[in-house]
Amino acid sequence: MLILRSPNPGGIAGGSLLVAGGVGNLIDRMVNHGGVIDFMNIGFGRLRSGIFNVADMAIMAGAGVLLFVGYRQGKSRRIHS
Repeated sequence: MLILRSPNPGGIAGGSLLVAGGVGNLIDRMVNHGGVIDFMNIGFGRLRSGIFNVADMAIMAGAGVLLFVGYRQGKSRRIHS
């Protein structure tokens, strides 16, 4: 669980992306009778490596931002302590 001690722009942006992606997928499931429409299909020939939508990208970007912010905060705490 990530607990922010003070408002951090990176943490707020990452959390917002994570929540927005989750809400986007929830709305998609409600509108499409329990399914999510994945419209980006990345791959080469018959090999498909990524099938996703914009909400999935927001979730992954938010998780990446939160990991980066957490790493940077941990690194700065070690330096200053």
